[in-house]
Amino acid sequence: MKIRLTFLSEKPISISVAYNYDVQSMIYDLIRKRYPELHDKGFIYEKRHFKLFSFSRLFSKKFEVHNKIINFQSPIHLFFSSPITELVEVLVNSALQRPTVQIGKNELVLTEVSTIYEKISDTSINVKTFSPITVYSTLSNGQTHYYSPSEPNFAFFIKSNLLKKANILNLKSENGFSIEPINFDENNSIVTFYKNFMVKGWNGKFRLTGDKNLLDLALSAGLGAKNSQGFGLIVLEEVKMWDF
Repeated sequence: MKIRLTFLSEKPISISVAYNYDVQSMIYDLIRKRYPELHDKGFIYEKRHFKLFSFSRLFSKKFEVHNKIINFQSPIHLFFSSPITELVEVLVNSALQRPTVQIGKNELVLTEVSTIYEKISDTSINVKTFSPITVYSTLSNGQTHYYSPSEPNFAFFIKSNLLKKANILNLKSENGFSIEPINFDENNSIVTFYKNFMVKGWNGKFRLTGDKNLLDLALSAGLGAKNSQGFGLIVLEEVKMWDF
Protein backbone atom coordinates (compact mmCIF):
# COMPACT_ATOMS: atom_id res chain seq x y z
CA MET A 1 0.00 0.00 0.00
CA LYS A 2 1.34 3.40 -0.96
CA ILE A 3 0.15 6.83 0.12
CA ARG A 4 1.04 10.48 -0.26
CA LEU A 5 0.97 12.60 2.90
CA THR A 6 0.54 16.36 2.63
CA PHE A 7 1.77 18.57 5.47
CA LEU A 8 1.19 22.27 6.11
CA SER A 9 3.04 24.68 8.35
CA GLU A 10 2.35 28.26 9.32
CA LYS A 11 6.09 28.84 9.69
CA PRO A 12 8.91 28.38 7.17
CA ILE A 13 9.94 24.74 6.81
CA SER A 14 13.73 24.49 7.13
CA ILE A 15 15.66 21.25 7.40
CA SER A 16 19.13 19.85 6.73
CA VAL A 17 19.72 18.45 3.25
CA ALA A 18 20.48 15.15 5.03
CA TYR A 19 16.98 14.86 6.50
CA ASN A 20 16.33 11.11 6.18
CA TYR A 21 16.86 10.47 9.88
CA ASP A 22 14.44 13.27 10.81
CA VAL A 23 11.70 11.82 8.62
CA GLN A 24 12.38 8.29 9.86
CA SER A 25 12.16 9.51 13.47
CA MET A 26 8.71 10.96 12.79
CA ILE A 27 7.57 7.65 11.28
CA TYR A 28 8.79 5.56 14.21
CA ASP A 29 7.21 7.98 16.66
CA LEU A 30 3.84 7.63 14.94
CA ILE A 31 3.86 3.81 14.84
CA ARG A 32 5.70 3.08 18.11
CA LYS A 33 2.61 2.28 20.18
CA ARG A 34 1.38 -0.41 17.75
CA TYR A 35 4.80 -1.61 16.57
CA PRO A 36 7.13 -1.06 19.55
CA GLU A 37 9.81 -3.50 18.34
CA LEU A 38 9.91 -2.51 14.69
CA HIS A 39 12.75 -0.02 15.20
CA ASP A 40 15.13 -2.43 16.94
CA LYS A 41 14.10 -5.83 15.58
CA GLY A 42 11.77 -5.61 12.63
CA PHE A 43 11.19 -8.81 10.68
CA ILE A 44 14.13 -11.21 10.83
CA TYR A 45 15.32 -13.38 7.96
CA GLU A 46 18.71 -15.13 8.00
CA LYS A 47 19.99 -12.83 10.75
CA ARG A 48 18.99 -9.80 8.69
CA HIS A 49 16.46 -7.30 9.99
CA PHE A 50 13.85 -5.91 7.61
CA LYS A 51 11.42 -3.11 8.49
CA LEU A 52 9.24 -3.59 5.38
CA PHE A 53 8.49 0.03 4.70
CA SER A 54 10.04 2.76 2.62
CA PHE A 55 9.56 6.48 2.19
CA SER A 56 10.37 9.09 -0.40
CA ARG A 57 12.25 12.33 -0.48
CA LEU A 58 10.32 15.39 0.65
CA PHE A 59 8.67 17.23 -2.21
CA SER A 60 7.50 20.82 -2.55
CA LYS A 61 6.68 22.87 -5.60
CA LYS A 62 9.10 25.54 -4.42
CA PHE A 63 12.24 25.26 -2.33
CA GLU A 64 15.68 26.78 -1.93
CA VAL A 65 18.97 25.29 -0.71
CA HIS A 66 21.43 27.45 1.20
CA ASN A 67 24.38 26.35 3.35
CA LYS A 68 23.18 22.71 3.38
CA ILE A 69 19.72 23.76 4.57
CA ILE A 70 16.58 23.27 2.49
CA ASN A 71 13.86 25.87 2.85
CA PHE A 72 10.60 24.36 1.63
CA GLN A 73 7.50 26.30 0.74
CA SER A 74 4.46 24.80 2.46
CA PRO A 75 2.86 22.38 1.74
CA ILE A 76 5.34 19.54 1.57
CA HIS A 77 4.61 15.99 0.45
CA LEU A 78 5.94 12.63 1.58
CA PHE A 79 5.26 9.22 0.02
CA PHE A 80 5.13 6.23 2.36
CA SER A 81 4.77 2.59 1.37
CA SER A 82 4.58 -0.85 2.96
CA PRO A 83 3.28 -4.31 2.01
CA ILE A 84 1.71 -4.37 5.50
CA THR A 85 -1.53 -2.43 5.10
CA GLU A 86 -2.07 -2.11 8.85
CA LEU A 87 1.29 -0.38 9.23
CA VAL A 88 0.23 2.29 6.76
CA GLU A 89 -3.14 2.70 8.46
CA VAL A 90 -1.54 3.03 11.91
CA LEU A 91 0.80 5.73 10.61
CA VAL A 92 -2.04 7.73 9.08
CA ASN A 93 -4.43 7.41 12.03
CA SER A 94 -1.74 8.35 14.52
CA ALA A 95 -0.79 11.44 12.52
CA LEU A 96 -4.42 12.53 12.10
CA GLN A 97 -5.07 12.22 15.84
CA ARG A 98 -2.27 14.61 16.72
CA PRO A 99 -2.48 18.39 16.42
CA THR A 100 1.01 18.39 14.87
CA VAL A 101 3.80 16.04 13.90
CA GLN A 102 7.47 16.90 13.93
CA ILE A 103 10.14 16.59 11.24
CA GLY A 104 13.36 17.96 12.59
CA LYS A 105 12.39 21.15 14.39
CA ASN A 106 9.37 21.74 12.19
CA GLU A 107 5.86 21.37 13.58
CA LEU A 108 3.58 20.23 10.76
CA VAL A 109 -0.10 19.46 10.33
CA LEU A 110 -1.19 16.48 8.21
CA THR A 111 -3.93 17.89 5.97
CA GLU A 112 -4.38 15.29 3.23
CA VAL A 113 -3.79 11.58 2.61
CA SER A 114 -3.95 10.24 -0.94
CA THR A 115 -3.80 6.55 -1.83
CA ILE A 116 -1.61 5.69 -4.80
CA TYR A 117 -3.20 2.99 -6.93
CA GLU A 118 -0.70 1.08 -9.07
CA LYS A 119 -2.17 -1.58 -11.34
CA ILE A 120 0.18 -4.20 -12.75
CA SER A 121 -1.18 -5.58 -16.01
CA ASP A 122 1.96 -7.20 -17.40
CA THR A 123 5.04 -9.14 -16.31
CA SER A 124 7.20 -6.12 -17.12
CA ILE A 125 6.77 -2.61 -15.69
CA ASN A 126 8.67 0.65 -15.90
CA VAL A 127 9.24 2.45 -12.61
CA LYS A 128 10.90 5.65 -11.39
CA THR A 129 12.53 6.45 -8.08
CA PHE A 130 11.01 8.78 -5.51
CA SER A 131 13.99 8.05 -3.28
CA PRO A 132 17.36 6.72 -4.50
CA ILE A 133 18.05 2.99 -4.65
CA THR A 134 21.12 1.90 -2.72
CA VAL A 135 22.92 -1.45 -3.04
CA TYR A 136 26.14 -2.21 -1.24
CA SER A 137 28.41 -4.81 0.32
CA THR A 138 31.17 -4.63 2.92
CA LEU A 139 34.55 -5.63 1.48
CA SER A 140 37.23 -7.68 3.24
CA ASN A 141 39.12 -4.49 4.11
CA GLY A 142 36.07 -3.11 5.92
CA GLN A 143 35.22 -0.59 3.22
CA THR A 144 31.70 -0.26 1.88
CA HIS A 145 31.23 -0.57 -1.86
CA TYR A 146 28.07 0.92 -3.34
CA TYR A 147 27.11 -0.74 -6.62
CA SER A 148 26.15 1.23 -9.68
CA PRO A 149 23.28 0.03 -11.91
CA SER A 150 25.98 -0.56 -14.53
CA GLU A 151 27.52 -3.31 -12.38
CA PRO A 152 26.11 -6.88 -12.47
CA ASN A 153 26.01 -7.09 -8.67
CA PHE A 154 23.50 -4.25 -8.57
CA ALA A 155 20.79 -6.46 -10.11
CA PHE A 156 21.98 -9.52 -8.19
CA PHE A 157 21.65 -7.87 -4.77
CA ILE A 158 18.35 -6.20 -5.69
CA LYS A 159 16.86 -9.60 -6.52
CA SER A 160 18.37 -11.31 -3.48
CA ASN A 161 17.01 -8.62 -1.16
CA LEU A 162 13.55 -8.77 -2.72
CA LEU A 163 13.36 -12.56 -2.41
CA LYS A 164 14.19 -12.33 1.29
CA LYS A 165 11.32 -9.88 1.77
CA ALA A 166 9.04 -12.28 -0.12
CA ASN A 167 10.07 -15.14 2.17
CA ILE A 168 9.23 -13.09 5.25
CA LEU A 169 5.74 -12.47 3.87
CA ASN A 170 5.34 -16.05 2.59
CA LEU A 171 4.90 -14.82 -0.96
CA LYS A 172 5.41 -17.40 -3.68
CA SER A 173 7.06 -16.46 -6.96
CA GLU A 174 7.30 -18.56 -10.09
CA ASN A 175 8.76 -16.42 -12.86
CA GLY A 176 11.77 -14.89 -11.15
CA PHE A 177 12.75 -11.24 -11.17
CA SER A 178 15.11 -8.93 -13.05
CA ILE A 179 15.89 -5.23 -13.12
CA GLU A 180 17.61 -3.09 -15.72
CA PRO A 181 18.14 0.67 -15.88
CA ILE A 182 16.47 2.76 -18.57
CA ASN A 183 18.70 5.40 -20.19
CA PHE A 184 21.27 4.95 -17.44
CA ASP A 185 23.41 7.97 -16.53
CA GLU A 186 26.24 7.90 -13.99
CA ASN A 187 25.26 11.46 -13.02
CA ASN A 188 22.09 10.06 -11.44
CA SER A 189 24.05 9.06 -8.35
CA ILE A 190 23.09 10.72 -5.07
CA VAL A 191 25.31 10.98 -1.99
CA THR A 192 23.72 11.83 1.34
CA PHE A 193 24.31 11.19 5.01
CA TYR A 194 22.35 9.22 7.57
CA LYS A 195 23.54 9.72 11.16
CA ASN A 196 26.90 10.94 9.82
CA PHE A 197 27.31 7.83 7.64
CA MET A 198 27.63 8.40 3.91
CA VAL A 199 25.12 6.58 1.71
CA LYS A 200 25.25 6.50 -2.08
CA GLY A 201 22.17 5.74 -4.13
CA TRP A 202 20.80 6.06 -7.65
CA ASN A 203 17.82 7.89 -9.07
CA GLY A 204 16.30 7.19 -12.45
CA LYS A 205 13.98 4.86 -14.31
CA PHE A 206 14.15 1.07 -14.32
CA ARG A 207 12.42 -1.82 -16.02
CA LEU A 208 11.32 -4.60 -13.69
CA THR A 209 10.37 -7.99 -15.10
CA GLY A 210 9.04 -11.00 -13.26
CA ASP A 211 6.36 -12.54 -11.13
CA LYS A 212 3.42 -10.27 -10.27
CA ASN A 213 3.86 -10.97 -6.55
CA LEU A 214 7.44 -9.74 -6.68
CA LEU A 215 6.54 -6.69 -8.77
CA ASP A 216 3.82 -5.80 -6.24
CA LEU A 217 6.30 -6.28 -3.41
CA ALA A 218 8.92 -4.10 -5.08
CA LEU A 219 6.36 -1.30 -5.38
CA SER A 220 5.19 -1.60 -1.78
CA ALA A 221 8.35 -2.51 0.18
CA GLY A 222 10.95 -0.68 -1.90
CA LEU A 223 14.01 -1.88 -3.77
CA GLY A 224 17.50 -2.47 -2.43
CA ALA A 225 18.81 -1.77 1.05
CA LYS A 226 18.03 0.82 3.73
CA ASN A 227 14.39 1.24 2.70
CA SER A 228 13.37 2.30 6.21
CA GLN A 229 16.07 4.99 6.09
CA GLY A 230 14.44 6.59 3.06
CA PHE A 231 15.89 4.66 0.12
CA GLY A 232 14.41 2.64 -2.70
CA LEU A 233 10.82 3.88 -2.90
CA ILE A 234 9.64 3.41 -6.49
CA VAL A 235 6.41 4.16 -8.34
CA LEU A 236 5.05 3.17 -11.72
CA GLU A 237 6.40 5.47 -14.40
CA GLU A 238 2.94 6.82 -15.25
CA VAL A 239 2.22 7.99 -11.68
CA LYS A 240 2.23 11.78 -11.46
CA MET A 241 3.60 13.35 -8.33
CA TRP A 242 0.87 15.95 -7.90
CA ASP A 243 -2.16 14.70 -9.84
CA PHE A 244 -4.14 12.48 -7.47
